[in-house]
Amino acid sequence: MATDTRTTKLIINDLTKEQYESIVNPSDTELYLVPDDTDDRLALKQDVLTPGTGITIVDNVISSTGAGGTTNYADLSNKPQIGGVELSGNKTLSALGIAPSTALGGMTLWKGTTAQYNAITTKSANTLYIITE
Repeated sequence: MATDTRTTKLIINDLTKEQYESIVNPSDTELYLVPDDTDDRLALKQDVLTPGTGITIVDNVISSTGAGGTTNYADLSNKPQIGGVELSGNKTLSALGIAPSTALGGMTLWKGTTAQYNAITTKSANTLYIITE
């Protein structure tokens, strides 16, 4: 069954935020009007946007320069790792703790030019040589 929530008297209270927060038992028959702090926040805004270090404003376009960062991988911190080994420099699979693939039946792959192949004095029976020109 619906409850009749009509009142015979409604009191409208225009309060400050502090007054509203001090109310211990709000009344069901009173409406509390409390201004938000928008006016206070607007009073703190800058009338003119002033750029800081490394920031420029030209024709209402805001740009930043020199805020940090790098395009040099060696300068990065927190580089990724494989098995606790940092990925920097020219690491071999062995250096990264990665076992060679057994897809070739235990054979090793070698790739090089004909001149490089001819320079190998002792060829291995366990190596598959791929010669490129």
